[in-house]
Amino acid sequence: MSAFIKGFGQLRTPASGRSATYNRIAALAPESPRDESVNASAVGLSTSTTTASSGRVQWVDCFKGLCIVLVVYGHVAGGLAAGGLIEKSSCFMSSRCWVYLFHMPAFFFAAGLFAARAQGRSLLEFLRSRLTTLVYPYVVWTALVAVSHMFLTRFCNSPFDRERLWRCLYEPYGYGLWFIYALLLISLCYRVLASVSRDPIFILFVAALLGWLASKDAFDFWPIFNIAMRFFSYYVLGSVLSAWLLCSKDTDKGMILLAVGLGFLGVMTALYGLMPSGPGLTVVLAMFGIIGMVALARGMVALRIESFCSLLGAYSMEIYLGHILLSTLPRPVLKAVGVDQPWIYIACAMIVGLGGSLLLGVTCRRFDFPYLFRWPLRQPSVTH
Repeated sequence: MSAFIKGFGQLRTPASGRSATYNRIAALAPESPRDESVNASAVGLSTSTTTASSGRVQWVDCFKGLCIVLVVYGHVAGGLAAGGLIEKSSCFMSSRCWVYLFHMPAFFFAAGLFAARAQGRSLLEFLRSRLTTLVYPYVVWTALVAVSHMFLTRFCNSPFDRERLWRCLYEPYGYGLWFIYALLLISLCYRVLASVSRDPIFILFVAALLGWLASKDAFDFWPIFNIAMRFFSYYVLGSVLSAWLLCSKDTDKGMILLAVGLGFLGVMTALYGLMPSGPGLTVVLAMFGIIGMVALARGMVALRIESFCSLLGAYSMEIYLGHILLSTLPRPVLKAVGVDQPWIYIACAMIVGLGGSLLLGVTCRRFDFPYLFRWPLRQPSVTH
């Protein structure tokens, strides 16, 4: 058991032991400035410019790949239910509720793993990284979503809201962009707390206190801030555990890790069905889900079966932003040809949302056009 615990905490496959497929995945992105790579990692959603040579962590890519699939599914199922295409009591919505127990806490946890890198820079560099990796894509994709909503209203679940668009500076427009805004607020709060004290226990305590207040809607005067504070403690926990989880030792306990991951997810599911709901249980379920997903990702890496998930994780920012629009494209086409089976809608939306966004990201990379997803930083000059 002690050997397993050690392996769980210390897995990171060294470059020499990586699969050939993973090396090809990492090679999809050309070398980029170190500062830019750190920025991409620090927001939790990897962009394709964070290459293996700049410190990409294989299991984290796999972890985020698993999570982004769940994110897309959650949005697809929710959108179809809101449009009346699937029953709210269906198995699709039940599985969506299960996904929502942990998938967003898991993403904030992943972002926190690299928080120390972002906080270690000067205030000017830190703010510049927030502008290029969070504010910039938020503005670009708010505009894209709004324009699409304006011209394609008849295919949407709600009408275009011009007044809400003008409020996008403090209230995200569109169902998917809240994460980018919330992550910006969380990273700024973390920076402030870290400037007051470097003690991780202090920061975690304050984050937990803010999360408890948010669960009581103490910050409902600014809804997106209230939402962000509910996830703040997961980000801080990722930062606290990063030194342990990102250690560079290998393990061959792949099957054990897979079993443990499925076990934690199973316990989470059982608790969800048996225990009365409440803020405390919400946190417990999310933590069981995060641990389960970390174990699954590490197990997949150890068994060399992570390549596809690592690819999705490497392009998780592109997929997260792109699926907001692309996953809705199959719906009017399927309606026009008279399809009414819910699973066909979900399957097509998932394929187009994931595959189309991935293709968009790869295409932008091939043509050296990063501006849909981030504003590229100039490579800092090196003096000898």
